[in-house]
Amino acid sequence: MDLVPSKVGFSTTFRVRPGVQGITFPLTGRPPQGFWNEMLAFGAEVVRERPAMVVTEAHEAEGVPALRPEDIAPTPGPVRRRAFHLAAVQSGPFPQPVLWSQDALISVLTGQTDHRLRFRHADAHTVVFVHQGEGTLATDFGLLEFSASQFLFVPKGATYSIRSRGPVVMIFYEFPKRVLRPYHYWIRNYPYSDAALVPPEPVPVDDEPSERGDFPVYVKRLIGPWTLLRYPFSPFDAVAWEGNLYPFRLALKDIRILASPNFHVDPPTYTVFVTEDEGASMQAFLPRWVHSLPYPHNNDVDEVLFNHSGYHARPEVKDGYATLHPAGTFHGPDVRVSHQQVQSPPVEGKDVPWRDEIGIMIESRSPFLVLPAAEQVEVPGYDQSWFRQYQAVASG
Repeated sequence: MDLVPSKVGFSTTFRVRPGVQGITFPLTGRPPQGFWNEMLAFGAEVVRERPAMVVTEAHEAEGVPALRPEDIAPTPGPVRRRAFHLAAVQSGPFPQPVLWSQDALISVLTGQTDHRLRFRHADAHTVVFVHQGEGTLATDFGLLEFSASQFLFVPKGATYSIRSRGPVVMIFYEFPKRVLRPYHYWIRNYPYSDAALVPPEPVPVDDEPSERGDFPVYVKRLIGPWTLLRYPFSPFDAVAWEGNLYPFRLALKDIRILASPNFHVDPPTYTVFVTEDEGASMQAFLPRWVHSLPYPHNNDVDEVLFNHSGYHARPEVKDGYATLHPAGTFHGPDVRVSHQQVQSPPVEGKDVPWRDEIGIMIESRSPFLVLPAAEQVEVPGYDQSWFRQYQAVASG
């Protein structure tokens, strides 16, 4: 074939609250009797109990860690490899921005969440990786349960609230361009099947009002202050919805991986999400047979790798840490570990070691800028770690 597609959208899905009658999709623009409907521009329609247009008050939100033009005005600076203990970021109740590029913004949310906070991103689709914790994601499509080792996807314009049961560590990846799934025409249902995407159910939601008796929603823009909208009723009142882009949960255990006993499978093979212009992509490195360590390489993109569990190539970087390897410099595994590998005889197919490592990587064609919250948890001397390892190997 002349053209091999590299990405594809998500399948059309719909849900209707149990016991609700008379709602079938597609609607013709007129909502069912007794209900209201709303259209989201990316391709979804939600049937609600109350009209979404009713806002009692709108003003600039205070005390929110928003990105402003002056925060991202500096150039990325010298090309150097850096590492950060992202799980140690003290975020407060709002996700704290740590790394920004024109293709993606990475933020971190740690600690106990405030279930009275409701969010909506006006400009970006959001992929959340749950590193630690569990709870419920309330959305204006319905409810989703979540736990560690799962992705949560929230489309642009959707409203959501994170209701954790205990402390969490969650990494937010925000993409201005539409998020799609990779398409491999030669492997069916790879890297995951449609059934692996678990959508929210439009069930009644117990939503607590503010002290004023209303329901505030924090609306985020890519750059600039957040807006606080106040509603006289809860936005989580969906009775039905239909769309080809909607909130969903994707567990790492439902992602399929490829492994080989005689060559190193390159990172693009493990892509799970990609933006429509391919300016950014996300990979999930999951437990698999590992023929060899990653070879030293020099990317033409910036990559940020978050270590979720036992990543082997960089023993100095523990779970909950992330590395930033920008374009323009070689990077790769620990020199000591590589030295041990080349001094050992190659393993045969059935003896290839199984590694239970898990890493989540994002690649961006535009360079990442390190924000102050990341600098506060930076690992000192990371860029020189390969040199120190080489000295140790050379002296031995």
